[in-house]
Amino acid sequence: MSETPEKSIEGEIRAWAAERRLDQPSLDSWLALDGESAAVMLDIAKRLRMRTGQFRIAFEMLAEIATVDRGRIARVLARPALQRILEGSGSGPARAQAFLDEVRTVRFPRLARVRERLTEEIARLGLPAQIAVSAPFSLESDELRIEMRVRSASELEDSIDALAKNVTGLKRIVGILGGDEF
Repeated sequence: MSETPEKSIEGEIRAWAAERRLDQPSLDSWLALDGESAAVMLDIAKRLRMRTGQFRIAFEMLAEIATVDRGRIARVLARPALQRILEGSGSGPARAQAFLDEVRTVRFPRLARVRERLTEEIARLGLPAQIAVSAPFSLESDELRIEMRVRSASELEDSIDALAKNVTGLKRIVGILGGDEF
C-alpha cells in the first residue's frame, strides 16, 4: 500500500517540526491547514532554511492575514511581493528575513507606512556619514538612536553642529516614533 501525498506531506511536516523543536500547538495548527497551504509552508520553511522562531512568527502572521482576507495561506503566499522573495537569489537566512519583513508589511500596513516615513525623514536630514540615526525596525520602542563616530575634535564639532542644525527634523522624527503624526 503506497502513501498518499497528504500523508507524505504530513510526515515531512512532522519531521521538520521535530528537527526544529516546533511547539505542539504550532504543529497542530500547521497540520490543520488545507493540504496546499500546509505544503507551501513546508516548502518555504525548507527553501528559506527558516529558524523555528522565524517560522512560527511567519506562520502566525500568515494565518492572521488569511483570516482577515477570508482566504487560505496558500493564496496569501501567492502575492507577487512574497513570490519575488521566495524565487529571488541570496542566502536562505537573508531571504527568510526579507520574507518575514514583507509578511509583516502585509499584516501591519500602517507600521510599514510609518517605517517608510521614518526612513524618508532620516534621509532628509542629510547628516554627515559619521552620524548614524536609526529607529527601531519594528517600532517596539519610541527611542531614536543617534550615534557619532569621530576621530578628531574637528569631526566632533562638525557632527554636533550638524545635529544642532537639524533639531527640528530630529524632533519631527521623535514625534513620529511617539505616535504624534500617525
